[in-house]
Amino acid sequence: MGSRLPSVSARMHERFIVNLRVPPQVLRDRLPACVTPQVVNGYAVVSFCMLDLRGVTLAPLPPIVGPRSISCAQRYAILAESGEPAVFVPERQTNFAVGARLSALGFAAPHRLVDIAIERESPATELRVQDGNDIMFEAALRPSGEFSSAVFATLDDFAAFMAAGVRSYGRSRHEGRLTVLDLHKDDGSYEPLFIEWIGGTFVDDCLAVGAQVDSALRTTDAHYVWKYHGLIADAVGSTRS
Repeated sequence: MGSRLPSVSARMHERFIVNLRVPPQVLRDRLPACVTPQVVNGYAVVSFCMLDLRGVTLAPLPPIVGPRSISCAQRYAILAESGEPAVFVPERQTNFAVGARLSALGFAAPHRLVDIAIERESPATELRVQDGNDIMFEAALRPSGEFSSAVFATLDDFAAFMAAGVRSYGRSRHEGRLTVLDLHKDDGSYEPLFIEWIGGTFVDDCLAVGAQVDSALRTTDAHYVWKYHGLIADAVGSTRS
């Protein structure tokens, strides 16, 4: 495992995270064979993350000169073969056309170009991810005075859960191979959000197999650095069936 590709850095202006609690076996069936679900208070956790990134640059340039990109991804909390907490990301998407083209040229797992919108409709923020006619994710979120979750007892518990997920694995264009990526971040506090409504094919697919919408949060203003470590082999070269 290894890569000569440079690290990517950015200023995370704003990040939204919507969590769904899932029966562990349901998530296990969707994972590569070399990883397992991370179980928290009896649940596996699937999240939809949307990131408003500013100053996206390649190292060693500082994150003050690069463009803006709004990106999103499904985030599955897992345990790696070592037993350490990690993340499985089936696919990453972006609304930044140049970034999508560059990732297709240089990375084993390109960022697919989709329509992503963050719109303020006071007091709510509306999020939408659309790929052609397919609305993959949409939600209206507004600030909440308290944090409510069946998975995480406190905001500190959630923050620790997120901080532990540095390493991520993802599907690549090479059959039987997974990408390995570390995300180093210095997220501050998390603001709990109330979900006014939520939908899209990602949510519908999760609910259809027994998932429940759990919680939503927002964090702002952090430095993010992605370091690509190359490819590893899946234990059996395919997802479980």
